[in-house]
Amino acid sequence: MKKSTLIKQTFALSFIGATVFFSPSNAQALTVEEVINPRQDNNGWVTDMADILSDRTETKLNNLITNLEHNNGTEIAVITVPETAPAASPKAFATELFNHWGIGKAELDNGVLFLISTGDRRIEIETGTGIENILSDTEVSNIIDTKITPQYKHGNFDRGTLDGTKALISSLQHSAQIQTSSFAAILLTIFIIWCIFSVGSSISSHSSTKGRKRKSNNSSNQNNYTGWDSSNSKSSRLFDSGSSSDGGSFGGGSSDGGGAGGDF
Repeated sequence: MKKSTLIKQTFALSFIGATVFFSPSNAQALTVEEVINPRQDNNGWVTDMADILSDRTETKLNNLITNLEHNNGTEIAVITVPETAPAASPKAFATELFNHWGIGKAELDNGVLFLISTGDRRIEIETGTGIENILSDTEVSNIIDTKITPQYKHGNFDRGTLDGTKALISSLQHSAQIQTSSFAAILLTIFIIWCIFSVGSSISSHSSTKGRKRKSNNSSNQNNYTGWDSSNSKSSRLFDSGSSSDGGSFGGGSSDGGGAGGDF
């Protein structure tokens, strides 16, 4: 009798141990190194490890982000995971994943990570250090509260993810246009000042010298004008849209923890 009871107890303990070991929480736990990099997987921007997005939505997201990256170089990664354990928190997981992949251009740190953890029921949007002034934490929080969370609470992950990504892109494009206009205004102002200075110098030279010396001054002015070729200016290169990421990797950007999160 005692032997039979011992066998039953041993069997029960073995069953409990196996249940704990093979429980869904352990099976779903993953580290940032185990998250599939979409740039390396299919040269895209979306990884749906939680299986909550349709193929159509993934295609739309990839097209939207590709167009953004071609226009101003900003990189956005949209990632879904079943949970973020064993990381200390979803936020810690997002920051670590962002820097592990290097989202955004290395010289600009203009990346964004849109992370959805279904097990944690948590959204984290991480921003690169170079765009924290463009896409503030307050604005990110507002996008989560108004565009993403309401849809997620009704189980509409496709709509919420698309709306959230579109809102992020809209903010990034608007800020880039404002900055481009500001640089153009600065260049125009400098050019006008240069023209005034050049005309003044020419008049002064005309009144004090003649002939060959005047010709030499005109030649010098023409060389100075060539130096203002906008195609060679630093500001022109700053907004050059041709710096697209090569297939297979992000651009090497970094984040110091900027952004915001929200529950759903």
